[in-house]
Amino acid sequence: MSLFGRMFADDEELGKKDDDRKPRPTNLQLPAWSTRKPASWRRKRVLYGFIACIVLYIFFKNIPVPDHPPINLRPNYGRSPGHVPTQIFKPDTEASAQTPPHQDKPSEAEKHYFDGSIRFYNLAASLYPISRLRGQVQINKNVLFAASDLRSASELIPIACEMANWDRNDVHFAVMGRGNLELDEIRSVNGVDDDCKVNWHDARPDFSPWSSNYRMEVSVSAALGHIETFMHPQVLITDDSSREDGFFTKAIRAKAAELGKSVIELPKDATEKMMWIARLDSGSLA
Repeated sequence: MSLFGRMFADDEELGKKDDDRKPRPTNLQLPAWSTRKPASWRRKRVLYGFIACIVLYIFFKNIPVPDHPPINLRPNYGRSPGHVPTQIFKPDTEASAQTPPHQDKPSEAEKHYFDGSIRFYNLAASLYPISRLRGQVQINKNVLFAASDLRSASELIPIACEMANWDRNDVHFAVMGRGNLELDEIRSVNGVDDDCKVNWHDARPDFSPWSSNYRMEVSVSAALGHIETFMHPQVLITDDSSREDGFFTKAIRAKAAELGKSVIELPKDATEKMMWIARLDSGSLA
């Protein structure tokens, strides 16, 4: 081979060697157009999303809703669909003397028909001034007598006055029933004079004479909750359950258990047999 031919052959071999020494790419890069999704797939995704939104809208719009709220077989004193709202107001004699709405005049059997929200128009007037009796602290000398039936009130009032006169406790009496007698009338009927140092509380709701048993039960519980906030009584004293209203006894027992309070249910003829209890202080009673 001529010298000129060998020179070109050598150059060709050197070129092959240089190609062998160049690093080869490990991953093959695909053309940019191959990573792009077709426009038709994007349109399908939009369509599927639109259909899903329509299905969800139709589903939530047509969820069945019952015609009436669920009925609670047992009273619920917390916040729930069966809860009867309760509020404490300043005294308003005009509002408390009104008759609750009713389409027809109720018969005697249907007299206790009202189930509306509960308002205490007379309770605030007696609760606010008792801050001087250390009601804001857990341990104090407050003792609470409570009654719903006026016959039970007549049985308890002499014991409450006797206890107050011994001056070992700060004695309170709460009226929580359906009776519409004013506190002054109740005291007058039971011969209470100014020597009786009991603190009186009208814890009856508005429209109490027309209230249903359920509403009255919730009312007693709510009133006791307000009293607990301002008074923190060490013990509750009530009359024999056989003479008291059923809604009252049930609510007092349940709410007292919830608050961790002791309840003393005095037996019949307690005025004659249990007057000695008036000499005990709140610590002994609790």
